[in-house]
Formats: sequence, structure tokens, C-alpha cells
Amino acid sequence: MGSYRSQYQSYYRTLINKNYLLNKNYSYSRRTNSFDKGKSSYNSNSKILKRLLRELVGVFCLLIIVLSCKLIKLPWTTNFYRYCKLVVDYNYDYNDIYTSVTSLNMEKVRTVIDNYIDTIKSDITGESTIKDTIGKSFVEPAKGKIIRPYGETVDNVTKKKTFHYGIDIELPVDTEIKSCSDGTVKYVGEDKDHGKYIIIYHGLGVETKYGNLKEMKVEVGKSVKSGEIIATSGDDDHSKIPHLHFELIYMADNKDPQDYLKFSSEPK
Repeated sequence: MGSYRSQYQSYYRTLINKNYLLNKNYSYSRRTNSFDKGKSSYNSNSKILKRLLRELVGVFCLLIIVLSCKLIKLPWTTNFYRYCKLVVDYNYDYNDIYTSVTSLNMEKVRTVIDNYIDTIKSDITGESTIKDTIGKSFVEPAKGKIIRPYGETVDNVTKKKTFHYGIDIELPVDTEIKSCSDGTVKYVGEDKDHGKYIIIYHGLGVETKYGNLKEMKVEVGKSVKSGEIIATSGDDDHSKIPHLHFELIYMADNKDPQDYLKFSSEPK
């Protein structure tokens, strides 16, 4: 019995010591966290004060420049002073400016910039822009009604907004699909989004993708001519309307096919 009691007392002392160490560590960690929070708060306030000081210094420097332009009577200093005064006096509606900026369609902005750069490059080199090249030499893959355009649209199944990287052309099943231009078959595959598909490389960084196909008539590595039959259209499990999914890709970047090619609204 004495042996049992001594073992029990030893076990009890062990538990007491463990609790003491735990409490000690917890107390220490609480003090540490409190110190860290205070330090973090101090650092945050310090950053705000430093930023505010920089802004005030910037405003002060700008004020000195404007006053100097008012005192020194030169044509450019006078014009600069008038412009600064106009900016200060004009009653801008910053809410409207913010709304205008945030509502910009960045995809369209990027397209405009790309086209502008392409035009400048064309003026320097004397070559046609990629838009002109595609517009003159490419043909539509099939004639039909475009039922889903390029860009942000509402998915027919999920009813959620999604970005559509191509166009959908309504076609009866087994409609012949043509290559838009001369090229080489780069991929022949299948995925869950567009079923069976073909990708053709046409040179100059231009590729076309044809999805929702039924019967493939080409294989990887085959050279094709403009207007050559490459496949037949199939059905789509995600849509109630049979169609061809078509994408235009330039330098690994999807483009709106309707900005580059002419499409007929009526089938043959």
C-alpha cells in the first residue's frame, strides 16, 4: 500500500509540474503576443506618419514650384501656372471619374492598344497589320448564326457570368468545317469544355481552334489549305443548340474573331 501511495504521489507531482510549465509558457506567450501587437501597432502608426510627412513635403514642393512660376514671367511658366490654377478651380466630380475608370472594359482597352501598336509597326516596316492580313486571306469556318459572342457572357447552364474566349456558330450536326487559311494541324484532341477539337497554326503567330466536332478528317502534322474540310460539327452536351466553337489566337492571346473575320449570318 505504501509503495502504491508513493507511486501515486510521484505521478501527481509530475502532473503539477506539467501544469506549471504549461501555465508558465501560456503566460509568457500572452505577454509576447501583447508585446508583438503593441510593436505592430507602433510600426503601423509610424508608417502612416512617414507617408503623411512625404505627402506634405510633396505638396510643399509643388506649392514652391507654382509660386515660382507666378513670380518668374516666362511663357512656359505662365502657362504652367494657369494650368495649375485651372486644375484647382475646376469642380471635378471624382465619383464620376472613379466610376468611369472602374467600369472600363480592360479587354477592349488592351485590344485597342494592341491594334495601335500593330499599326505603328506596320507604318515603320511597310507590312500589312495582322488584322488586315487575317481579314483579307482568312475565310469563315462555316456559315451560320452566331449564338454566343466573344467576351463576358452568361453561361446557359450555370447562369453565371463567364468569359467566352471564342464564338459559337449555330450549325446542324454533321456540317462540314473548313480550315480558315493555309496552315499545319498543331493539335487534335478532346476536353470537357469543347469536346473534340482541332488547332491549326497558320504562321505569323496566328492559330485557330475548332471545337464541338464529331468526325476528324485531319491528323497532327498535316498541311491544310484554306477552305479544306477538316472535320464535321457535332453536338454539345452543355448546350441545347448544336454549334461550332471557334477561337482565333494571336501570339498565344485570344482575340475576338468578329474583329478580324467576316461572318455570314445565314447558313448555306
